[in-house]
Amino acid sequence: MDAQTTDLVKRTAQASLTYAAIAGVALLIVNLLSKIPLIGIGFSCLYFFGGLGAAFGIGYLVAPKMTNLPLGQSKAMLALWIGLGVALPLTGVLVIVNLIGSLFDIFTGYSSLLGKVFTVLGAIFLGLVGGVIISTALAWLGSFFSLDRNPNVSTAERPF
Repeated sequence: MDAQTTDLVKRTAQASLTYAAIAGVALLIVNLLSKIPLIGIGFSCLYFFGGLGAAFGIGYLVAPKMTNLPLGQSKAMLALWIGLGVALPLTGVLVIVNLIGSLFDIFTGYSSLLGKVFTVLGAIFLGLVGGVIISTALAWLGSFFSLDRNPNVSTAERPF
C-alpha cells in the first residue's frame, strides 16, 4: 500500500466517521429494543439487517466525496480502499454497540462468571470479525456502485 492509497483510506475513514456514529446510535437503540421479550426477535432481525445496510449505505454515500483518487488503479481497487476506510470506524462502532448490549444482558440476566466473560469476549470478537470482513465487503460493494455512477472516476483509471 503506497502513500496515496493510505491517504485515501485515512480520508475515507474521517469522512465516514459521522455516518458511523449515527448508525451506531441507531443500532444501539435497536439492540436494546431487541432485549424485549416476544417482539425482540423482530428487532434482532432489524439490528442484523441494519448493520449490513449501514456498511453498504455509508460506502455509497462517502465514495462520491473522495477527491484526488490515486492514479493507475481500477474502480474495483479504488472501491476496495474506500470500503476499507468505511469499515474501520464502523468496526469500532459495532464493537462498542455489541459490548454495550452484552453488558446489558449481563446486568439483567443470571449467569455465572465464566458465562459473563465469554459473553463479553464473544461480543468483541463478533464485532471485530463482522466489522472488518463483512463491513469491508459491503462497503466495497456500495462504493463500487457509487463510483460506477460517477463520471469523474474514469480519469483515475489506467489509460490503456
